[in-house]
Amino acid sequence: MSGEDSRMNRPLRSCWATCGVLCLLLAVAVAASAHAQVDVDAARRALLDQVNVIGRPGVPGPVAVFSPHAFAVVAGGSANQQEAVVAAAAWDRGRIVVFGHGGYFSKGTLSTGETARFMLNAARWCAGARADDQPINVLVVRANEVAALLNEHPDSFRVQTADPRALTTIDPNVDVVVADASHYGSEAHRRSLEAFIRRGGGLITASLGWGYLQVNRGKSLIDDHPGNQLLAEAGLAWADGYLDGTHPSGYGVAIESPDRLNARTALEQLLDESGDRSLTVNDA
Repeated sequence: MSGEDSRMNRPLRSCWATCGVLCLLLAVAVAASAHAQVDVDAARRALLDQVNVIGRPGVPGPVAVFSPHAFAVVAGGSANQQEAVVAAAAWDRGRIVVFGHGGYFSKGTLSTGETARFMLNAARWCAGARADDQPINVLVVRANEVAALLNEHPDSFRVQTADPRALTTIDPNVDVVVADASHYGSEAHRRSLEAFIRRGGGLITASLGWGYLQVNRGKSLIDDHPGNQLLAEAGLAWADGYLDGTHPSGYGVAIESPDRLNARTALEQLLDESGDRSLTVNDA
């Protein structure tokens, strides 16, 4: 397939890929156990405080959002087809922020627009009540530029850098973990992270759906992607496809909450508008 043909097929490919992930994972979110209540509007205000534009590293992919406790934060794509490039969720007592490209942890992207400010906001929001008025303890796994950014604010953050082995036994004093999804590839990593988040920890993570498929031939995002294996129950998953920028520097930030980008909310609205009471979200 030529490069031009590939670009022409991106919207269709992205749409079907995301739908495939959602259809198989929505039931997981429906059956999920107890979650902390999250005020989406308040959460978005906290995450987007003093943020107008975030960068666009390479070609990010979509983050599927499909639980009542998950929400899109920043959208990308065309005017007719938008999906989340950054999303967040509450999971039991913990909080999660997910980026649609690992390049969001890089210096070049962090220095674009207000991406650095957004990362600081994400660390504070993910810490939640654990932080109180004390510095937030952040464990950063092989994301040196994020660690450097946080270290510029010593009154707000205490930073520990580590390799992925630290994720198998997370120090109880840690408030937030920053780690690319490729760094929690083992079941032991994921069990430890799940327990950490559920008891009130925060996770800032990133991955690229189409990139994972490109370098892992024969594997699937649903069955094999470590981030999706960890976060499906929280209502978040990386999907295949590409997201165009919405601003010359990357992605513009919309103040209003993009509820339509949550598959569950969109389905509820569709059922309400159709007037068909023979189906519910749980039936779907």
